[in-house]
Amino acid sequence: MKKLYCFLFFIILSINLTSSNLTDYLDSSKFYYSLNSFVGSDYYPVRISNTFRYFDKHIFKTGWSFKADDNIEFWFELSCENELFDKKIILEKTGISYNKNNWNIKYLIDNIEYGKSSQIFQQSVNNKYFDEPTITNYRFNGAEVTFNKKNVLSFSARCGGNDFNTSIFNTSFIYRNNNYKYELFYLYTGRDKDYNLKMHSGGVEFFHKFGSFSVYGADTYQKSLKESNHNGHEEILSLIELIFNLNENLQLGTNFLYENLDWGKEETWQNQSFIKCKIKHFKSILSYRYNKTDLFEVGEIALIPSFRISEKWLFGGFASYLNFNLNNDDYYIIGIQTKFNYETD
Repeated sequence: MKKLYCFLFFIILSINLTSSNLTDYLDSSKFYYSLNSFVGSDYYPVRISNTFRYFDKHIFKTGWSFKADDNIEFWFELSCENELFDKKIILEKTGISYNKNNWNIKYLIDNIEYGKSSQIFQQSVNNKYFDEPTITNYRFNGAEVTFNKKNVLSFSARCGGNDFNTSIFNTSFIYRNNNYKYELFYLYTGRDKDYNLKMHSGGVEFFHKFGSFSVYGADTYQKSLKESNHNGHEEILSLIELIFNLNENLQLGTNFLYENLDWGKEETWQNQSFIKCKIKHFKSILSYRYNKTDLFEVGEIALIPSFRISEKWLFGGFASYLNFNLNNDDYYIIGIQTKFNYETD
């Protein structure tokens, strides 16, 4: 915490604001604040005691970006996380960038994430993958160089590491316009998160909109290299999501998330489908999720009614019924959730 305070203090001093240029700095900055919160309870009918269990989940983030001049920009983002019975504020990301012509050079603390743009997983704050990547997630500290061509084509390369990895290298090639985005990527880590081995990974992430129909996907192949006393592993991760807007008040969609370890040694997958109906400021989502692993399978029916208080604030409820292994080992979840996202122009 002391390091965080020192870092923020350094940022404030580095701006070196005076009464004459304060307005200029504020006009050149962007601020955002988001709070996504869930408070609820589980109910287990088959238990003799502790049939109810309270739990909550809170995701708070706030950040600020500044333009020091026409070519230099810096930013930081803070988040709040649970630590036993207390909360802690952490530095989520920060960095400084220099722009010149089509080139952008950065030094940054950030995350390398793929598979985070699912619309379905963002419907419930209680979802395991809410605001989380489904495919790849690595902490990164280092340098990035990006070449942009008319905001349509871009190529970037990152080189750095983190406290766990002495080396991380990531490259990506992006092709985009208003209706689609396709990204090819490669990632190397000196130590992967699952097996503590050197890992090579490559894949694609894409989004494409065809009128009222949109498709999103993220796929990767990961290979952890064999070392002494450690066997290597190969893993395939894939997410595909289809959304169809029947009209401005009715939407439906489905997704499929699949994981294959060592060519069938372990397989897990889940499918989640929904229908959403909107009437003025009221919105209701009915969804069904089926999850299967080698150890268990579970089905869940969920209802998420909500009311839009303002353009930036959504408040609602959550209720679901879950059944494990398609027997009487079932339970219920009920709670309330709120989503608030604010950003200056």
